[in-house]
Amino acid sequence: DGEYLKGERHGKGKEYHYNYNLIFDGEYFKGKRWNGKGNEYDCYDYLQFQGEYLNGNIPKPPFLEPISPKYKYTLVLDLDETLVHYISDNESSYIQIRPGAEEFIKELSEYYEIIIFTAALQTYADLVLEGIDPDGVISHRLYRQHTVSVGGANIKNLDNIGRDIKHVIIIDNSMENFALQPKNGLNIIDFEGNEYDEELDYLKEDLINLAKSNPDDVRYYLKDIQLKMDKRAIQYQKFNTYKEELNNGNTFTYNEDKYNLFSEIINNLRHPSPRGINYLLIRYQHAIIN
Repeated sequence: DGEYLKGERHGKGKEYHYNYNLIFDGEYFKGKRWNGKGNEYDCYDYLQFQGEYLNGNIPKPPFLEPISPKYKYTLVLDLDETLVHYISDNESSYIQIRPGAEEFIKELSEYYEIIIFTAALQTYADLVLEGIDPDGVISHRLYRQHTVSVGGANIKNLDNIGRDIKHVIIIDNSMENFALQPKNGLNIIDFEGNEYDEELDYLKEDLINLAKSNPDDVRYYLKDIQLKMDKRAIQYQKFNTYKEELNNGNTFTYNEDKYNLFSEIINNLRHPSPRGINYLLIRYQHAIIN
């Protein structure tokens, strides 16, 4: 964590593979660093410290110029585990994009000013955003230097971005990140590489309907959206538990309650790959019958 390797995007899985430089948490190091296998990586020859731009200036609020007349509402999006998932091992590092992320950003940009607000380093974030925003519909980008430190955590203070707080929504996988304005936040389930994730599709529909309703204060409507998100998160967690049991080769004695619960999860999940779900269900039925 805290480093990436630069390279090119490829494949159906929308992965980015990198092979250029390492970024370390909070700073760049000049020279070389051992990778643990007898090889060395060349790194950039300048420093970037948390809370500073490269030129040494600390950003002061409000961070953004006035909102464009095109927009009334602002949608603030987290990056890691909300839109993408970063994976690193001894062999390579790459980024997995949450299913539907590009379409989510592009379509919602018709209704909302889109702002990326990440606690990640700017160079890393910009590289990732080149891949998920090829049309440049994101209005602004805010990074680690724009967060505030509270108890050692990097908090995103929405009061500092220069927008009417009644018209701002933030989507983040960590509630801690919007702790200063909890009524403005939607807490999304972590994205950890699940290729069948559909959360952005659900959210897109709800957020478009919200913008079309033209509310004076979006905060009064987010509770209902969050309740639906929480329900889906519970269903997904239950589903994932059964999937792990099956993948581990476990068998079960017949349990009507367990089977009915599993069936309910299946029926309530709009899965983009019905064949995969059906296969899982057949395996489960075979296990309980035998």
